[in-house]
Amino acid sequence: MLTSCLYKPVVRMYTACDAMRIRSEILKYIIKHWKQNFVGTSALELADVFRLTHGEVVRRLKLLVSRGTVHLRSAQLGQPTKFREYKTDNGEIIRFPQTG
Repeated sequence: MLTSCLYKPVVRMYTACDAMRIRSEILKYIIKHWKQNFVGTSALELADVFRLTHGEVVRRLKLLVSRGTVHLRSAQLGQPTKFREYKTDNGEIIRFPQTG
C-alpha cells in the first residue's frame, strides 16, 4: 500500500563530527543569548532555531550538562520570571533573574 509509507517518521543520522558541530553551535547560541538577554534559553527555542526535535536538543543539552558546560532547569509554564536590577557606574541597567 502506497499510503503506509507516507507516515514513516523521518530519522536523521548524524556522524560523530556532525553531532559535535551541532553541540558546539547550540552552546554558542546559548552563550550569545545569555550575554544579550541575561536569561536562559529554552529547549523549544533551540529546537526551532536548529531545526531539530525537542528530544534531540534535550539529549545534546544533557551531554553538555554531564560535561559541566550548562545547567538545565525545568520550566514551570505560566510562572512569571522575576528580575532584580543592578545599575552600573556608567548608568547601564543589568537585569538578573531572581532565585527562590
